[in-house]
Amino acid sequence: MTLALDHRTKVLIAVVLMLALAVGGWLIGVQPALGSALAAAAQEADVCVQNDAARAQLAQLEEANKNLPALKEQLTALQQSVPSTPSTAALLADLNGLAASSGVAIDRFTVDASAPYTAPGTDATGAAPADAAAAPAVDPKLVPLTDPRITETNLVVVPVSVDVSGGFDSVLGFLSGIQTSHRLFLVTRISSVSDADQGGDAGTVKATVAGFVYVLLDPEAAPAGDAS
Repeated sequence: MTLALDHRTKVLIAVVLMLALAVGGWLIGVQPALGSALAAAAQEADVCVQNDAARAQLAQLEEANKNLPALKEQLTALQQSVPSTPSTAALLADLNGLAASSGVAIDRFTVDASAPYTAPGTDATGAAPADAAAAPAVDPKLVPLTDPRITETNLVVVPVSVDVSGGFDSVLGFLSGIQTSHRLFLVTRISSVSDADQGGDAGTVKATVAGFVYVLLDPEAAPAGDAS
């Protein structure tokens, strides 16, 4: 039996077949291609953002590199001020040079046992006093400056005492020089006596200058307890 289709039915069937082919072509060919294009565009945008960030970082590095020589000079000066080892021989040589230029004689040079740094306002263990909460308020201008990077594990305090003799002005010159030398020297105590009080030369003064020098340990070096 042959089924005869009229013209209208044939047209409808043809239209349905064309729509099916169009949808199939979209699903099989066009949609994946568009998805790939969108993914490529998103990836390109990410790469552009990364490139912009890299160029900005490179510009910062180039600018920092221009300042590298000055930073190295500054680091050298700071390392002389606070070296990574006690360097007591170099300290004594500096003091001898300062004494010669000031016109005084060094009678005695003493270096006591070093100790780990303790931040102001803490005890030897680094903890705040138990009654800190009850302590009166302190003027912020009088609070010592501290840096969390400086701790008892990397900074060593070395007590130093120097006995000198010479004229009054010469001793004052030595005292001024020891506080402005390239090696950081914190003077904590000064005592002096005239030789005339002990039956000596009235123009001569004997003085004791005591204080601290500091050692900033290299992070890869020995712990603070070994610096002494």
